[in-house]
Amino acid sequence: MHGPQGYLGWCCGAPLYDAPCDEDFPPATMPRLRALASTPAEIRLLHGPPLGAFMRGRGRCPHSTEGRRSPWDQLSPGGSRSSSVTEVMRLPEVDLSHAVFTATQALVAVTAADGRILAANPALQAFTGRTREDLVGRYFWDVWVVPHDIERAQRAAGAALTVGMSFTDEGDWIRGDGTWRRVAMQNGVMLDTDGQPYAIACIAIDVTEDRLRRDTMEHRAVTDALTGTRNRGAMFEVLKALLDPADGVGCGLLFCDLDDFKAVNDEHGHAAGDRRLVEVATRLRDATRPDDVVARFGGDEFVILRPGTSRPSLRQLADDIEERMRIPSTTSGSIGVSIGVAVGMPGDDPDDVLTQADRSMYRVKADRRRVRRD
Repeated sequence: MHGPQGYLGWCCGAPLYDAPCDEDFPPATMPRLRALASTPAEIRLLHGPPLGAFMRGRGRCPHSTEGRRSPWDQLSPGGSRSSSVTEVMRLPEVDLSHAVFTATQALVAVTAADGRILAANPALQAFTGRTREDLVGRYFWDVWVVPHDIERAQRAAGAALTVGMSFTDEGDWIRGDGTWRRVAMQNGVMLDTDGQPYAIACIAIDVTEDRLRRDTMEHRAVTDALTGTRNRGAMFEVLKALLDPADGVGCGLLFCDLDDFKAVNDEHGHAAGDRRLVEVATRLRDATRPDDVVARFGGDEFVILRPGTSRPSLRQLADDIEERMRIPSTTSGSIGVSIGVAVGMPGDDPDDVLTQADRSMYRVKADRRRVRRD
C-alpha cells in the first residue's frame, strides 16, 4: 500500500494513520511534523483535512526508516492501536472546540450584549475581508448586516438576551467585496456562571446558491415554460383562494381562445406558432393590472383572473384585450381572440366558474362564425 501504512480511523473529520516515517504522511502535514518530530511533546495537526486531527505523542517521532517502527506505537503502553485512538478522543474539549472554530467554513461570531464583536473565526474574517483585530470591538450590524435589516437584527438580539432564548434566523449579509449573500443563522445565547445571558454565539451558513436553486424550482413549478405566464395548476390555486368561502373576495374570469391558431402552425410552422403565443402572453400582461393573474390554460387558451366581482371592469378588460390583439403582430397579421366572461363569488366551485367562462367563450366564437357565413 503506497502512502500511510495503516488506517486507524477518523478524528475531527481527518484520517489517522499508522505511519512508519515522515514521508508517509499526507503532504499538508509534513512541515509541522518535521518541526515537532524531535520533541517528545503533544503533536497537533492543525491543518489536516478538513477539520484537523489531534494526536498526542509521548515519544520521539523517528525520521529513520530503520525497523520501520510506527511512531504511533508509542502513543500508549504496549503500542495498542485501539488505545492510541482512545487517547486521541480524550483530548481536552477546549482544544477540539478551538479546532472546529478555526477550521469550519461556517461563519462563526460571538457578540456581546451591546452588539460588539468579541470573536470571529477565520471563515468570517475571509467573508468580511477584515482581520480579527479589525473585527473585534466593532458593532456587528456595522460590518455584515444589510442596511434595511439593521433595526430588525438589533431587536432580535436584544430580545434573545432579555429572555435568554436561542433563535434561528435568515437574512442578507454584506461580504467584504460589497455583494449581498443570503445566510441562515443559528443564534445561541451564552450564559455566565450565574445563568445570566451575556453574549450571543452566531453560526451562519451561506445558503445563497441553495435559495436560488429553490426559488428557481418553485418558479418553474408555477410558470409556463414557453410564455412565462402562470401555468394551469398555479392558476387553479389562485382561483380556489379567491373563491374561498371564508377568506375569498370573489373574482372575474376571462377565458381567451385564439382564433384560427391551427392555421398559423400549418402555414408558418410551430416555431412561428410559439412566437405568436409568446406575443399574446405579452399583450395580455400589458392589458392587465398588477393584481391580475395571467395563465396559459393549455395550447392556445389563456385565462385571466381579476380579484373582485365587477362585471363592468371585466367587460372593459375584454374590450381592451381585443383591441390590442387587432394590432398586426410581428409574426403575421392581427391576432383574433374569442373571450368568455364569468364571475365567481366566494363559496362558488372553481370548476363551475371556469366552465361558465369556457361556455361563454364558445358562444362568442360561434356567433363570429355565423357572422362570417352571413
